[in-house]
Amino acid sequence: MKPQKKVEIIIESVQKNKIITFLEKLEINGYSVIPSVMGKGAHGYHDSKGLSNTLSNTYFMTICSSEKAHELAQAIKPLIDRYGGICILSDVTIL
Repeated sequence: MKPQKKVEIIIESVQKNKIITFLEKLEINGYSVIPSVMGKGAHGYHDSKGLSNTLSNTYFMTICSSEKAHELAQAIKPLIDRYGGICILSDVTIL
């Protein structure tokens, strides 16, 4: 068993390519993306029923080393500060 970090990101869909760029730059090659997630947060309710993707959110999940997780969190912090969203880091164990 190997301790790792699970990173979950929910951010505006228009920022999707920037998150993917950060993942690739950090050589985090395994991740999942769920487009058009809906929910309610500090900026109100969001769903994917708008006229375009600009009002929807995208969910990212990856599992990586603690070092890479913290580097990713630091890289996306300016996006979250400016556009809203959330980044959650959790301790996990991989079998």
